[in-house]
Amino acid sequence: MASQALFTGLETGIFDAIDGAGEKGVTLKDLQDATSITAPRLQTLLTSLVTIKCLSRTSAGVYSVSPNTARFLVTTSKQYYGDYLRYQMGRQFYHRMGALPDVMTTGEAPSYASWFSDPAVAQTYTEAQHNGSVATAKYLIKKKLQLGGVSSMLDVAEARAPSRTSSSARRPALRRPSSSFRRSAGRERPLRRSRRRTCRSASSTSSSTPPRPRGR
Repeated sequence: MASQALFTGLETGIFDAIDGAGEKGVTLKDLQDATSITAPRLQTLLTSLVTIKCLSRTSAGVYSVSPNTARFLVTTSKQYYGDYLRYQMGRQFYHRMGALPDVMTTGEAPSYASWFSDPAVAQTYTEAQHNGSVATAKYLIKKKLQLGGVSSMLDVAEARAPSRTSSSARRPALRRPSSSFRRSAGRERPLRRSRRRTCRSASSTSSSTPPRPRGR
């Protein structure tokens, strides 16, 4: 229920409306006007969001966003993560997880190939994945990934992938050969092979010890 409250806050624009009001915060009436939801259910949703600490509420009934909500769930933030939660988690995965009891008892589960055979589903999944990865990619490139003398990085993705665009901004000279993965069904096997090659390449690149020759 907590996850659904968060997803609904994103869908209804509550976090943006409260953050847009600045330090003064907003009242229930302000949010009713902003969201066009006037029924008591809006109060119930706000109470849920306060309970899970997405929002705070003063004794005067004024709402404000928490620091983490302002950082990750407001669309104007550079570290906005909401599209991944809203579109991929809220609209796709959570609905499918309702079948988990049957999957556990029967061993029968749908595949990505059958799921992505619907172009609209594949498009939503891909765009949500991309948007949700932008902030993570920027943080990884800026804070965690020590490229050192690396001159080439295999990009197993489309040219617009977050890691590719972030690395391009910080290392313009970095050569990035791309192994493009299109959003079509039945491509899981080539992707897994590419991922294994990428992991081996990353391991050998980051190691300071030269690889030992293999025996014949």
